[in-house]
Amino acid sequence: MKIVIIKINNNNIKNINKIIITLGFIPKISYKKKHITNSDKIIIHSNLNINYTINYLKKKNIYTLLKKIKKPILAISTGLHILCYKYLNTKCLNIFKDVLVKKIININNNNENNIGEKKIYHNNDDIILTGVKKNSFYQYFNHKDYINIGKYTIAHTNHIISYSAILKKKNIYGLQFFPEKSGILGKKILKNFINLVN
Repeated sequence: MKIVIIKINNNNIKNINKIIITLGFIPKISYKKKHITNSDKIIIHSNLNINYTINYLKKKNIYTLLKKIKKPILAISTGLHILCYKYLNTKCLNIFKDVLVKKIININNNNENNIGEKKIYHNNDDIILTGVKKNSFYQYFNHKDYINIGKYTIAHTNHIISYSAILKKKNIYGLQFFPEKSGILGKKILKNFINLVN
């Protein structure tokens, strides 16, 4: 099993890397095309500014590659956002077609960020949620943006309003939360992704 974590300048990928090692795999942290195209699974994790993340991936000549590739992808936090259609005036990859990323502050000026453990609700049997009890698990959030509940949503959470916590399109998943900071169930979601059949 070849797992690539896209190398982006944030510390969270180190934590993801450590968890995957405990699951019995040695990921490669890289932005090189050959490593991405030869991989079995791809993880994109960024908690950085969306414009910075997009420009960084473009500079490494892998931004459009992520749109064309057919392998399973797990995109976390800003990694999820770049797979959507648009964030404010910034156009993204539009893998999650026509999905907009919005700012929480535009809902309520007193609640810019959603920080801390929040309950996630789901009532489906998707493989990435195998072993996760329905409508009763918590994950760690830290963000100021959100995605409305829509056709790709397979789990949601609440902060001022209800919005997407997990998006899915075929073998591509997007997480709004940080599984590497979410204890046993976060680790289980990572394990479930690794166990996906291509």
